[in-house]
Order: sequence, then C-alpha cells, then structure tokens
Amino acid sequence: MLDGAGELAILMGDAIAARGYLQEGLTISRKLRSKVRTARHLTWLGVLARIEGDYARARAYLEGCLALARESEHQAVISVTLFHLGSLARAEQDLAHAEALAKESVKGLRGNNRPAIAIGLCGVVAIARGQHRRGARLLGAAGHQAARWYWLGPDDRQADDEAMSAARASLGDEAFATAWAEGQEMTLDQAAAYALEEDMEEAEGAKG
Repeated sequence: MLDGAGELAILMGDAIAARGYLQEGLTISRKLRSKVRTARHLTWLGVLARIEGDYARARAYLEGCLALARESEHQAVISVTLFHLGSLARAEQDLAHAEALAKESVKGLRGNNRPAIAIGLCGVVAIARGQHRRGARLLGAAGHQAARWYWLGPDDRQADDEAMSAARASLGDEAFATAWAEGQEMTLDQAAAYALEEDMEEAEGAKG
C-alpha cells in the first residue's frame, strides 16, 4: 500500500509525501525481510531522486535495488531496475550507457511480456543520438502498450515527449507519422528484436 501511495504522490508531483510513504514502506519491508518489497521501495526512491536531479542518491537507491533483485533472482525486478538505471544514464547524457542498459532490460523483459518500457527508452536514446526514424519506430511500438506507463516517472514521460518532438522536427510530419505507424504495427516481440538490432541507417547514409 505504501509503495503505491508513494508512486501516486510522485505522479502527482508531491515529493514530500512520496518520500514519506516510501521511506516508511522501506523501513517496514526491511523489518519483514521482504527483498522484493524492499527493492520496490528502493526503485521508487531512486526515481524520485532522479526527478529531483540528485543523481548520486538515485544511483545508490537503484543499485541497492538491483543487488537485492539479483540475490532473490527476480528477473522482472532486475530488468525494470536496469530500465530505471538506463533512464538515469539518459538524464546524465551518458547515451552509450543508457542504450546498453535499455537493451539489457529488453532482453530480460521479453519473457515477461513487458519489454515496452525498455523499448521506449531505446527509442528516446536513438533520437538523442540522431537516429530519428529508428527512434520514432521504437516509440511507436512502445507507445500503445498501456502497461508501460505504470513504470514511467514524470521525467520519463517528458523525455518521451521531447524525443518525439525532435524526431518530428527532423523527419517532417509525414515521415514521422509513417515511422510511428510502422512501429505500432510491430508485435512486442518484433519491437524487442528491432530494439536489440544495431542501427543501420547511419551506415547506409554514410555509403550514400
């Protein structure tokens, strides 16, 4: 309950309430020795710290979460935490690291039918690296997956919006719409495979 209240407070922009709920939940989870519940509270404390721009604290929370998830061999939690670490790297403009973490998250989430969160991050990073068509396809593939939105913080959503605007400005409305539609036509498994591919557009452009 406290983790849900904390997540809702984050989405509502109430950092003080969110921190209170999550810290209280973390204390209780640790007393109960629930690794998965503890990891969940650490995840959202990390998201909150990232939103506030305290990247060192965000990394400490998320790396603590990742260690617990690996101890309990909970693949879904491991992969979601890798997604959040990738979002942190994106916020820090470490795009190569963000892409590597996003791809690792995609691999881990494919079996859980929830790779859309990490596919979307791959799209945001692709656009930041100038791969606008690829990024638009990936965001198109991820964007209609309702389950993805549950895990996104407000800063993730803002990054999505900014990436889409950048891709549209670069490609033009028609080409952007085409790429987005191509992504939406992909199944989750097809989109995951595409996210894990190396981008070929730059290489093809260089040959031309």
